[in-house]
Amino acid sequence: MSREKIFLNTFVDFDRAQAAQGLGAAVRIAQHWGFRFLVAFATAIALFAYVSGGEQLKAADAAMRSAKVRAGWMLVHAALAACLVPLSYLLYRDGAAPLPFGTVAALWVVLGLGAAVSAFSAMAAWSSGAGPRELSGSSGAMRQSRRWSRPARCS
Repeated sequence: MSREKIFLNTFVDFDRAQAAQGLGAAVRIAQHWGFRFLVAFATAIALFAYVSGGEQLKAADAAMRSAKVRAGWMLVHAALAACLVPLSYLLYRDGAAPLPFGTVAALWVVLGLGAAVSAFSAMAAWSSGAGPRELSGSSGAMRQSRRWSRPARCS
């Protein structure tokens, strides 16, 4: 997703974005800090997973390596990402725009979230009958079995 963000940045007029006021400035600041938060959050999660190690990390790694990329979801992702190009171009433009800035920003967020979810769905390790709750073990049966039987840790 970082590569896609860098690609989409080529369509944004950054001089006008820096000079934006009101809603445009709020959107620019929210995007700026939001992306940095997500990068730091993902890095922290990866670091904590690496430090804790254990069987759950190995099981998740094995599940991800054996999962096949779903072409249909990748096509949805590519289509949604392609829709972000004209919306990125319309952000912070001078002159008459076909849509108000708030509408463009809202559409960008909705399509961006859809692109992220479709990319995750394309690479997710669950089968068609299982969802993310079953994969993460957050279903009631898994919580109950973990409560009563903890695996022994190797020192």
